[in-house]
Amino acid sequence: MKRFSLHQFYKDSVATRFLDRAIITLVCLLILLVPLPFGSVEPRSIFWMEIAAGLCFLLWLTKLLFLGDPEYLSLFRQHQKEEREAYLRTPYFHRHPFAGLILQVLTFGKWPRKYEATNLVEETSPEPRLQTKFYSVFRYPVRNTKFELLALALLSVLVFQVLPLPHFVSKILSPQTAHLYETAAQAAETKISFHPISLDAFLTFSKLLEYTAYFFLYLVIINGVPSNDYYRFILIAVLGSAAFQAAYGLSEFYTGHQHIFAFKKKVNFDVATGTFINRNHYATYLEMSLPLLFALIAGYLHQAGRGVWRSLKERIGRVLENEGTKVLLLPLITMLIPVAIACSLSRSGILFTTVMVVTFFLLYGLLNKGLSRNLFVLLLFFLGAAVALGVIWEPLFARFAKISTEFTAERARLLLYRDTARIFLDFPIAGTGAGTFMQMFPMYRSFIANDIYRYAHNDYLQFLSEYGIVMLFLFAGLFLLILRRLRNLMKRSISRILLIQLGAFCSLVSLGLHSLTDFGIQIPAIAINSVVILALFWRTPGAEDKTS
Repeated sequence: MKRFSLHQFYKDSVATRFLDRAIITLVCLLILLVPLPFGSVEPRSIFWMEIAAGLCFLLWLTKLLFLGDPEYLSLFRQHQKEEREAYLRTPYFHRHPFAGLILQVLTFGKWPRKYEATNLVEETSPEPRLQTKFYSVFRYPVRNTKFELLALALLSVLVFQVLPLPHFVSKILSPQTAHLYETAAQAAETKISFHPISLDAFLTFSKLLEYTAYFFLYLVIINGVPSNDYYRFILIAVLGSAAFQAAYGLSEFYTGHQHIFAFKKKVNFDVATGTFINRNHYATYLEMSLPLLFALIAGYLHQAGRGVWRSLKERIGRVLENEGTKVLLLPLITMLIPVAIACSLSRSGILFTTVMVVTFFLLYGLLNKGLSRNLFVLLLFFLGAAVALGVIWEPLFARFAKISTEFTAERARLLLYRDTARIFLDFPIAGTGAGTFMQMFPMYRSFIANDIYRYAHNDYLQFLSEYGIVMLFLFAGLFLLILRRLRNLMKRSISRILLIQLGAFCSLVSLGLHSLTDFGIQIPAIAINSVVILALFWRTPGAEDKTS
């Protein structure tokens, strides 16, 4: 049977090449420019980010609808039709194993039962499966990574939160929300018949637009990157932005200038923050790029020794001979970024960077057993250097020495988490509405503080309080998808692209850990970076575009 390929689906024409270059230029500009205006936390910066992401999506949509080969499009539609018919003939729980798993947990394994005898009917013929590499969206091919379903579910929750619902429906779904609207109506001496679940529909709608822009960007990178060259451009943009942030932050820190371009900093004079206001966000942004740098260096070393056994010194010599100064730049940036993270004095950034580095070295050691000894020596050296820096450098040592007091004294971070959990318990089903934490938290704050808490300093708790129990399932689904993807990657033979994807996984691990103690995902620059890295993690250019 003739094979379907995205590369062959898009006709090689002047219009296609123009759109590809326009898309990749916009994506790279987004990656490079979004961190510059204070991490794009201001509404005007978010607006322009959304416009750029929407334009990228429209360009990709134009390419999908008008520049595809009709012959390959009909081939794709025929494949989808045949596989759909075969897929629907299979038993329900074979098609939906996750639903079967949930029912088994709820019924303590009694139902649905798995009959092993059915495997003896025809051992040689595999079960028909639905096309897993592409969706058929209005009968057009769109890559399927399963993450799209989670993203659409999240956006659907936000749409539901802003829709005006009958008051009696609100009473059923969220009695506390209905009570607050009733109280407001009584104070205004009016009656209320319809109202949204969100307690501030404007803020929730703003979040809907912002998250839609992230989703558009993910779709564009997953579907619109046609070759390895464009994949490299995106990777270079991510690393180039991190290198600039590290260099700029260190220059402002060591010179004592402490400005963000023309604006004089009002806080965090004693640390490096780059173009970010918060040192933790600066550290989060940098730590996400570090495993990608390790992956690039490991990829060069692997390529230098491919096909013949070479020692580590021989590989380094061959890489320097072939690549020259381009490769020397990578170790320089790799040393620059950890120094910048240390100068941010972000305890979470330093700890989670260490965890991320250990994770990458362990995964790389599992893939490439020939270099395991050297890898573990490097790992021990890195850990020793990190511990020595923390002990010798007095400002860093003082920061870590204050951990216990900051969790128990006036700042009361644990109380903040507890009060955020109380919001979730009062609004468990539908939440308070995306973006409403700052408005709701004063009603639940049980401690006295001078700070205004705009965020919960724990993304997971804040999402639960704003979105309700559905976020628990979305988080579980995302973690399972990422682990499943990692398992599939670990089965493949080692390559430079595979190493970059392992680096992307470690970046996502560091972000996930940092979200336990901070609110980095709420910052558009970090969110854009995480979406791009997530797309790099799932996207294997040239190898996964085909299906028979």
